[in-house]
Amino acid sequence: MSKGTAFGKKEIFQFGLLIGFFFLGYYMWASRDVLAVKRALKKLPDNLQSIYKSLKDKGYKPETSPVSFSGFFIKFVSGDVQVIINASQTITFIYDATKSPYVAEYRNGILSGKNGIIADNDIVSAILQTIENKDYE
Repeated sequence: MSKGTAFGKKEIFQFGLLIGFFFLGYYMWASRDVLAVKRALKKLPDNLQSIYKSLKDKGYKPETSPVSFSGFFIKFVSGDVQVIINASQTITFIYDATKSPYVAEYRNGILSGKNGIIADNDIVSAILQTIENKDYE
């Protein structure tokens, strides 16, 4: 190649690097963790919104379900217990990775599971009482 040409091997290599970085950036953007995007509180059903606010008022750090998930739920941690509450008010207590989770349902002011019944008009109080009494074990 003569010195008069504007496009040589060096420029082709630099252009290739530029295009490569562009595609690498696009791939990283396209494959980002979509589960990290949480659902906005106002998009949750009313019952979950009130539970979220009650947990927040009591000092817990509840999280909403991911946008990519088709259902609605709230998740929070209390000590070693992770609690998941779905829209139909089925509560899952995950307390040990080697054991199956404890599942309870809240209907008409009663939290019932295989280990007993707790009558309380507030679902959050019933959940916290279950955790305090270790009824999930």
